Amino acid sequence: VFAAGGGRFAFCSTLAIYIFRVRGFVLDKILVGHDKMITTLCWSPHDPNLIASASSDQVLKIWNVKTQTVVCELKNSGLHAQTLTWTLYDAYTLLITSGGAFRAWDTKNGKLNKIRDFREGTINCVSLSTRDKNKVALGLESGHVYLYNVSTDKTVKIDMNAPIIDVKWDPRSENYFLVALNDGRISLYDSETSTEMSVFARHAGGLRALAWVPEIPGGFVTVSDRNGVMRLWNVSQTSPVELLKTGKDGFHSILFISGDTALCAFKDGMVSVYNVSRKQVEWSTEGGHTETIFDCCFKSTDPNILATASYDSTVRLWDVRNAKCVSKLLGAKGVLYALTWSPDGTQLASCSSEGKINVYDVEKAIVVKTLAAHRSPAYRVVWNQRDPNLLASASADSLIAVSRVSQGDFLTRLQHPQAVFGVAWSTFNTHVLASACQDGNVYVWGVDSKQQPPAPITILKGHRAKVWNVKSGEKTVLTGHTSNVRGLLWHAEIPFLVITGSWDATIRLWDIRTGVCIKVVEDHHADVYGISAHPQRPFVLATASRDTTIRMWSLDQLYCGLKVRALMGSNVCGTVGALYEDGAGNGVPARLQVADNARSNGDLRRGMVLSGPGSSSLLKQLESAQTTAAKYGAVFNFFSLPAGTFE
Repeated sequence: VFAAGGGRFAFCSTLAIYIFRVRGFVLDKILVGHDKMITTLCWSPHDPNLIASASSDQVLKIWNVKTQTVVCELKNSGLHAQTLTWTLYDAYTLLITSGGAFRAWDTKNGKLNKIRDFREGTINCVSLSTRDKNKVALGLESGHVYLYNVSTDKTVKIDMNAPIIDVKWDPRSENYFLVALNDGRISLYDSETSTEMSVFARHAGGLRALAWVPEIPGGFVTVSDRNGVMRLWNVSQTSPVELLKTGKDGFHSILFISGDTALCAFKDGMVSVYNVSRKQVEWSTEGGHTETIFDCCFKSTDPNILATASYDSTVRLWDVRNAKCVSKLLGAKGVLYALTWSPDGTQLASCSSEGKINVYDVEKAIVVKTLAAHRSPAYRVVWNQRDPNLLASASADSLIAVSRVSQGDFLTRLQHPQAVFGVAWSTFNTHVLASACQDGNVYVWGVDSKQQPPAPITILKGHRAKVWNVKSGEKTVLTGHTSNVRGLLWHAEIPFLVITGSWDATIRLWDIRTGVCIKVVEDHHADVYGISAHPQRPFVLATASRDTTIRMWSLDQLYCGLKVRALMGSNVCGTVGALYEDGAGNGVPARLQVADNARSNGDLRRGMVLSGPGSSSLLKQLESAQTTAAKYGAVFNFFSLPAGTFE
């Protein structure tokens, strides 16, 4: 979904519109305001500061790009708009299609006016003649092209005998238009006589769109959803003039933003600007997920690699130093809600809306094993970091399934009263896990118990947003989010710092000693689903959201003093609580204690020490470093974003 006008171009994520300037390809604005997926965009040909958008909840908006405000809105339009087209004859009227409905939105009076209802089928495409402002061409799934005249309110029907993929008026002619059909045919028609003027060589499979090249008389391009090749044609000959390699994946759509420069959207989510004359890509985004990202997780053995799981059924691996996607893992089916790394980093596991657990070979980038763990969607999967053969998954079928990876079977299934949305292994005891149930309770289980049926060790009741001491049952309530909390991370080094992400689109940082929210981050535009940090770089966070973005964060405002102290050679490490033996030889925290036991009153810097595995490793590096430069390098690598991180 994209549009261009006024020296700018725009494209969408699920809920946000990103505005770029053509000159320099600089991000200019981000427009946020839709609550559901944006389905179409249209730039005003009359005012370069106006852009229209529609979303799947039947809302239509017109934005002022300069002020980033909505200047006109129509809610409950009754239309799931598939196309928006600003008329050339009237600055206040837009044409809208939804299924077979063809409507005019009178923005001046706030009304929708019926033009036609095409009962034959869905309207796939709309094109306005730039030479005759009253002419509109519509291509239907039924295989018909309708030529509509605004001034006479009359239509002419042309039967093409195959679904219409795209239709475009010739910018240099009042009468000629191109038609692309899903069987690969491309034809040039005369609207005055409704006759076929030229038939071009049949396009190889996957014909997706066509566009006239404004700078080349008679020149046009076609693209396919099966590859990244752009075919350049001229109406003077029936075969392509040239094949231009523009991207790795198939096309989604194409739009010329200047005489020889095209804006290209690809199936892998990449958007690029391609210059036809120079035969080169002038700018591009990194290809990524095309739908909501539900989870993110740093590689257990490498803090520079981040894995993400998406609604689009793929897992992607990213190098956080340059924001590049380094691998795409295929083979799973359904929506992927969560993922987890194996302790050695050679495998990944994801869980899906089909209730299956997919185990990937990371090097081969394929699914090597599928476990039918649940009858309903599985919402969370976690790998046991102490026993690499155990996976636990939580599902809407009210079960926790504990899988044995190598055998491909199940050690046990733990029954709950209602759907289970969360599960986590104990970091201290191999066979203890906790689960979060829809009944509001947290259940703690021993999976090696011989009791049949299995019963929880303890139940923590009355959950809203709370921190529990499992042994004593004491709790701290964290109040602040205005909607469901889905992402949660307990900081690996600062024992009283908890980070949460919510459906209210915010990220909050909490001091659990007092229950005080010490920071609210509002940069995401939709629900925050996943939060991840790596023990080797614990002050760098990654978050995943329904706005289809992955965002990297640095907690520099909270730990600046620690970094300075570490650079000066001070010991910033400490111990938090004594450890006691639980009778099975496993050390577990006796109780939550902070070095000075002082109430922070929202100031994390008071009494702050580091007490996790990463700081222990840092201390060893500093002790063994031979030069000052090596010491500084170790400190900065621990506290900061990696050098060269893309912004």
